[in-house]
Amino acid sequence: MSLELIAIIVLLIMFITGSVISVNIGILGFVAAFGVGSLINGLSVEEIYNVFPVDMFILLAGVTYLFAIAQNNGTLDLIISGGIRLVKGKVVLLPGVLFMVCTLLTSVGVSAISVAPILFPIALRLAFQYQINPILMSLFISTGMYAGSFSPLNLFGLVVSGVMKSEGITHSPVLLLVNCFIFYLLISMIIFIFFGGIRSLNNSPHLLLASTNEYSSKITYDKDINELTPFKGATLIGIGLLVTMNLVFDINMGFGAFTVGLVLALMAPKEQVNVLKQMPW
Repeated sequence: MSLELIAIIVLLIMFITGSVISVNIGILGFVAAFGVGSLINGLSVEEIYNVFPVDMFILLAGVTYLFAIAQNNGTLDLIISGGIRLVKGKVVLLPGVLFMVCTLLTSVGVSAISVAPILFPIALRLAFQYQINPILMSLFISTGMYAGSFSPLNLFGLVVSGVMKSEGITHSPVLLLVNCFIFYLLISMIIFIFFGGIRSLNNSPHLLLASTNEYSSKITYDKDINELTPFKGATLIGIGLLVTMNLVFDINMGFGAFTVGLVLALMAPKEQVNVLKQMPW
């Protein structure tokens, strides 16, 4: 059996094990890399270290750390509740607003793992209350997440850029994001037609403030999610600075995210207890 086939089989076993058993797939990957590399391929430990993608690891760790802070202090919930309020009683716009909120969050670096658990319960509750097809709402969230996930600031976009760079393939990260956005926007339009979105045009307008307040009451943060606290404001500014540093000044995304995250952690050290637990490593 060839080394390539063995590596593929081990990779499949990793994914199956990580899906069935609550074991971190990253730890499985580390053990598998050293096992296949040293025992089967005959590589030394130093050689295995040399091929480890340190730059990619710093990128993933820094970005997930920063947005774990944003999720923990309620900044993401503030953005989401603000997006829902933009509907202003027009039910037909609700799926589109959720799509754009998902796209915005994932395009600035929030992982789908963080967005999905927050938005899906909201979408299903609103779908029930305003008689919108729940499949339509769920699919709009999914397409919105994918539409922004290949941003130069998102984990998926970072992985693609890293692989392209390592293989010496010329590509445009911005063009990749634009193409993905257009592709998933077109898919969302088709979904809107086939899953009854046109029927929502005839729904009587409702104010969604009650739903937003109901959602707010279910959040266990010390402060109301609709309140822009100084810490949340600093988090929003930090995310904006990170985007500027990366796109304008070409500062390393990983170290930039760690720097912004450290400043936020120093501002509120007592709120950092659960941050590491929320990082999707």
